[in-house]
Amino acid sequence: MSYAAFERVGAQLSPEQITDLQNIFDGVCFECLQDRSSHVANECAAVLIRSAQRGILDHEMLRDIGLAVLRRH
Repeated sequence: MSYAAFERVGAQLSPEQITDLQNIFDGVCFECLQDRSSHVANECAAVLIRSAQRGILDHEMLRDIGLAVLRRH
């Protein structure tokens, strides 16, 4: 379910950036033991995408953002 959000942003982010976001998303979901198809994970994916679209492309910063979203719930 959350991967659908990544596929829709193809025109705005490069394929490499989308792959990086997917890897970051997978990593933070694994670290927080969150099912990638859950509502919270979907929110995390959306926040990661918006962050990247706004120019935040640093892997550590995106990872921290993803962890913050998942731990907030």
